[in-house]
Amino acid sequence: MKPNELMIGDWVTFKDCQHENPILIKIIAIGFQADEENDCLVQIDGDKACDIIAIDDEIVGIPLTAEILEKNGWEKDDDGFYEPIMELNEVSKDRNGESIWLEWGIKGHILDVEKEIENRNNGSLSISRAIIKCEFVHELQHALKLCGIEKEIVL
Repeated sequence: MKPNELMIGDWVTFKDCQHENPILIKIIAIGFQADEENDCLVQIDGDKACDIIAIDDEIVGIPLTAEILEKNGWEKDDDGFYEPIMELNEVSKDRNGESIWLEWGIKGHILDVEKEIENRNNGSLSISRAIIKCEFVHELQHALKLCGIEKEIVL
């Protein structure tokens, strides 16, 4: 992984423990030391003290799973897709006449984002849609941020 693939608040882990009991690494600052642009300030496994680690091939994403989505307020629908059922929808509704609909499918790890904007002056509706490969927790964090949704992911 490279530092330019991350943002503050992202969750990642070490390659050796990616699939079983990942050690949780939260990015606090990127490019922390001027002479070492790959160094990041991080919190490891919820420790209050921060550490400095190099972002390299040993740092990887935490796989996004149904369990993580459910822990964060997503629910499986009748078609087998996961949709947010709580505050994500509330945050995104009625902000300048726009609403955002999200759906995540396990098969292929695809996040389907649909944004509707209603022009309150003339009643017209414009719809934009993006299909995003979303395999890791930090990718979901980025997608939510791009949608203007401030949501702290719980692991």
